[in-house]
Amino acid sequence: QQEILLILLYITFFELILFLINQTEIGRKFLSKIGLEISIFTILIKRRGALDLLNKVQKKRWLDILISSGVLIAFISMILFYVGVFFVGIGYVISFIKNMFLGERGVSGAPPVAPIIPGLTIQGEDIIYLLVAIGISVVSHELGHAIAAKIDEINLRSYGAGIFLFMPLAFVEVDDNEMLKSKRKSLRILSAGVLFNMII
Repeated sequence: QQEILLILLYITFFELILFLINQTEIGRKFLSKIGLEISIFTILIKRRGALDLLNKVQKKRWLDILISSGVLIAFISMILFYVGVFFVGIGYVISFIKNMFLGERGVSGAPPVAPIIPGLTIQGEDIIYLLVAIGISVVSHELGHAIAAKIDEINLRSYGAGIFLFMPLAFVEVDDNEMLKSKRKSLRILSAGVLFNMII
């Protein structure tokens, strides 16, 4: 457990060093030249232009149908999420109100939902599994946006991956002006991320 926390500390220290290097003009030019964008405790590897690897998916009919179904799937999953939160948490909300205003004792025990805080609520090698799972989830989410944009012929301005503190991240940046021209395409692109997360 201490080794994992030490690794996370080293990563954070490395990010701080890169941030300090980025504060100098020479350092900023060098980091930009190799494709890194640095801000406090954040490292981004950013590539401009389209993701040429996706050219093969553009004309796949089954992917077009899948992306279209993603709008409905995202809507249904959003409803199920709120219904689930309501039914899981309502007992604790009622218990809290009774305790605060009526002085009664209600539901006890651990709450059904707790924040994920590496080192506190998640410990040991589970932190590594969590970070890998988050990395896969984030990459698949952004890949969904990119594939949907490619199918709908919306230009990608940039894409990349990075790390914030020790949490992996990824992004695709689509052309906003092109997306605003069609609500249908916008919905498909936005919901494709959720769809790909659900597939994963």
